[in-house]
Amino acid sequence: MSSESLIERCKRLEKIGKAASELLLRLLRAGGREEFFNHACTHIKSALEVELCKILRYEPERDEFLLISGHGFGEGVVGKEVVRGYSKAHHTLQEGKPVYSEDVSSEKRFEVPDFIKRHEVVSGLSVPIHFENGVWGVLGVYSKDRRRFNEEEVKFLEAVASSVSAYLEKSELLSELSKEKHKLELLLTYLKDVISIIDREGRVRYKSPSVEHVFGWEPKELIGKPFHELIHPADLEHLLAVKERVFLNPEEPISIEYRFKSKTEGYRWVEATFFLPAEWEKLGLEGAIVSERDVTGRKSSQEKVLKMSYFDLLTGLPNRFLFLQKLEELIKSAERRNELVGVVVIDIANFKEINDVYGIDTGDAMLSEIAHRLVNKLRSGDVVSRFFSDEFGVILPNIKTATGLNKALEKIRASFDEPLKHGETNVLLKANMGVAVFPRDGRDAGTLLRKAELALSKAKDSENGGIHFFSKDLEERIATIVLIKSRLHESIQNGEIFPYYQPIVKLKESKPIGMEALVRWRHPELGLISPSRFIQIAEDSGLILEIGEFIVDKALSDLSALQKRGFYDMYVAVNFSTKQFLDENLPDKIRHNLNAHGVEPRHFLLEITESTAMKEPARTGEVLEELRKLGIQIAIDDFGTGYSSMNYLIEFDVDKIKIDKSFTSAMLENPKAESVVKTIIDLSHSLGASALAEGIEKEEHLEKLKSLGCEEGQGYFFSPPVEFDKLENVLENIADIK
Repeated sequence: MSSESLIERCKRLEKIGKAASELLLRLLRAGGREEFFNHACTHIKSALEVELCKILRYEPERDEFLLISGHGFGEGVVGKEVVRGYSKAHHTLQEGKPVYSEDVSSEKRFEVPDFIKRHEVVSGLSVPIHFENGVWGVLGVYSKDRRRFNEEEVKFLEAVASSVSAYLEKSELLSELSKEKHKLELLLTYLKDVISIIDREGRVRYKSPSVEHVFGWEPKELIGKPFHELIHPADLEHLLAVKERVFLNPEEPISIEYRFKSKTEGYRWVEATFFLPAEWEKLGLEGAIVSERDVTGRKSSQEKVLKMSYFDLLTGLPNRFLFLQKLEELIKSAERRNELVGVVVIDIANFKEINDVYGIDTGDAMLSEIAHRLVNKLRSGDVVSRFFSDEFGVILPNIKTATGLNKALEKIRASFDEPLKHGETNVLLKANMGVAVFPRDGRDAGTLLRKAELALSKAKDSENGGIHFFSKDLEERIATIVLIKSRLHESIQNGEIFPYYQPIVKLKESKPIGMEALVRWRHPELGLISPSRFIQIAEDSGLILEIGEFIVDKALSDLSALQKRGFYDMYVAVNFSTKQFLDENLPDKIRHNLNAHGVEPRHFLLEITESTAMKEPARTGEVLEELRKLGIQIAIDDFGTGYSSMNYLIEFDVDKIKIDKSFTSAMLENPKAESVVKTIIDLSHSLGASALAEGIEKEEHLEKLKSLGCEEGQGYFFSPPVEFDKLENVLENIADIK
């Protein structure tokens, strides 16, 4: 918006404000109806800068509107012009809300009266005038220019319509009430306070008319209802206690502050005094007298003072005092949920140099930018604070593992990777961080912050700075994660990642019919690493797709070589992660690998865990249908350990259901585990699939599974996972097992 249009809008708002004030005064001291309506049209026309303004009264017997007041129509029109047919006024009456036309000539919703057409208007706005639970008439304005009435203008016209309604009601009352009663009603209407009477059950027995201009409610909307319905939930318990106390202790005035819901502006702060006269029932009172005053403005000022006490003025972040309060709260929550809380203290290593070179103002601007980056990088539940100068604090709640903590610290570190701009100059940042972790390093806020600051001092003292943990063993675990993550990508190229194979056996014949490819990593420094230590890191970093594609390619290559040595009917099983399985290019990749190694599709078994299958059930069904067209086999792995929905599993077309080794291991000693195994086997058969048991470690497992009808299995009883060059010998020896 240009400065000129902004000035014009401010002037228009000022005119609207003056017109509203003038109409309020007229409402208070207006004489006859004609005089008040005439003043209303005059001020509307001036305030909204329109050419025409009209007040139409609806005549329900004839279903028509009569022009009873207006400006801009010329003489002799008021009291004579009648609007019939389905006009804009009828449409407004029917809608019961403002009706706006940017171009009346192209309107199809209603007809435009002839006396309006004669004035060659273009745009119009109408609002209903309510009276005695119905629509009394319509207040409308027209402009000869195309225009869109803004929100303030619409609200102003609605307010004038409400004033007309109030005038009509006041006129009705004035004809019935005495002069003294009229004065009392005016007093109660325009008081700044709202007077209420609340009975012993908490119902509103009376609300003064002032409630309408203070909180927007009409008294009749509140009378008879429980007074607590519009009280903020956080204030309700205290307020109910005050109500009880008032009725127990008459003659004792009690003051309280609470939030009361206005009709249009949300909750407003109220300062109230409750009082119950000693002989209130004899006096004919229905309950306690409550005097309420809107103190939202005062509370806002108090909140500003409070903000200065708890927040950093430069960045708007919580200060050290509030940081400690929030940390104490988050520690209690973490204790209940058995979680970690990370406490990080950050220092900008070269900030003094920045201030010396570029000046304090530039330094302050850079601190604000750092605060902005930290808040944007971290989660909404994390707490970022500025302690003083260039020292920041961060609380990392809801942390379950060292990996999760490392991810959060990586986000903090990344906030300082991008240089800050000073004109054409890039200013590089270097941050030191001290970290303490609940509950390992302390169980209260003060201890954790002190230890994080001690860790920070060690980071400052070290030659390279960076991140320093107060707890040495946790620091070593994080360092291991960083080492794994940094080496993971090149490990594929270096041949450090490769598959081990565990044979899959047809149980009745003790005949090897397949093998499962299990990924392993031989790290040059950490030795042989199991998948549990690096697969999640691969998932988080996106490298799981590259690792998965390599394992599929290598597994099919090894299967092809094995088949050429006489193991013709062997298949290879590969477990796919969620990201791999939901990769839209998965079918094409599998088809390419099968063709490249000359392996028939039926000799490839794709395994997904039950949890992966149920992550996006509808999408899983679509992917399985596409894979089915390739002719490959499909298995659900770790069945019974996820969160299955039988409705979906019945729909999934699979060849095998794998029984998790936890059930196989327990079934000899635990009848319930045996029952689960039997159920899974029966379910597999009912779905047209075969059952494949993992974790067969002794002959008793084998015999029990055979007796239960399980077709296939794998486990240390036959062979542990082995490297490919040992697999052929293992397969030949399995046939000798009886």
